[in-house]
Amino acid sequence: MFNNSKKIIFTILTAVFVFFSFGLVAHAQSLIPQIPDDTQFFVRPENPRPNELVGISIENYAKDLDVLDITWSLNGVVQQKGVGLKTFQFTTKGLGSVSIVKISASDFSKEITIRPVGLGLFWQTNNYTPPFYKGKSLYTYQSRAQVVAIPSFVTSSGTTLDPKTLIYKWSTNGSVLGKDSGYGKNVLSTGGWVLAKPVTISVTATSADGNFKAENSISLGGSVPQVLVYENHPLYGVLYNTAIPSAFTLNSKEISFFVAPYFFNTNKRDNSLLAYKWKMNGRSIPNQTNPYSLVLRTPDGQGETSVGLSIQKTDDTLQYGEFSTKIYFNADSADSTQKI
Repeated sequence: MFNNSKKIIFTILTAVFVFFSFGLVAHAQSLIPQIPDDTQFFVRPENPRPNELVGISIENYAKDLDVLDITWSLNGVVQQKGVGLKTFQFTTKGLGSVSIVKISASDFSKEITIRPVGLGLFWQTNNYTPPFYKGKSLYTYQSRAQVVAIPSFVTSSGTTLDPKTLIYKWSTNGSVLGKDSGYGKNVLSTGGWVLAKPVTISVTATSADGNFKAENSISLGGSVPQVLVYENHPLYGVLYNTAIPSAFTLNSKEISFFVAPYFFNTNKRDNSLLAYKWKMNGRSIPNQTNPYSLVLRTPDGQGETSVGLSIQKTDDTLQYGEFSTKIYFNADSADSTQKI
């Protein structure tokens, strides 16, 4: 019986020892610091262009990277190696090239694949310009514009990805335009703003597999429409090379004006929404059957007259422009003015 009691006591002590032993072991393990691999990798710029300098850096706020021996390799060739080397720079090659950067240390390894890309942004408007105008039709307040994204995504085999197979995300002043974004939507129709400040239009283009990504932005600032008037010569037609100045001397018997409402939100000057108002010496000129042209005849003797024109697009408050000129009829006091 004494032996049985010793066995029971031994068994109890053993169980108590095992219990406290496991408890102590578990408690000891919970005190061991578990440092996660929180190493962050930064690429600047994020989507580099061809032949552009790229900088890569690493950071970890839980580890001291300054004491680690870090190796940087580019396409399998070691570029630099040393203690605390947390940054690396290289220059991308042309479209279609692939740069694989490998960062290695004692407790982490990371590969970053970089494919240079291009993304052009171009805008255009349908605002009015006269025939033979060689410049660009300017964007004016409350007019419309089209912004076109032209990506250059070239694979390592030399194949250029079709822009219509990419995914686009458009935004204005940081606000995403969900309805205008999506698969193949590389053209944005926008505008109509009344704000005087320029609008920043941004787009991100991404390939379906995510291997290619590029972003770009432009600032689209509005201007005001301009009203220019030209002489419509009976023999040579409209003389677009010289606009009617603010004052001139008329030596011929009559002159015909041709009006060009530059950059108004229309593609034709006889748009019914353009309200033309002519004035002579401050008084309205009535019975204008053709409001976008005017014929003036020289009176007898010397004299002068002031002619003015205002144009308002009736559905767009900020679409407004003016023109004025002073005409001298055979006046000696106007020798310094242009002769027509």
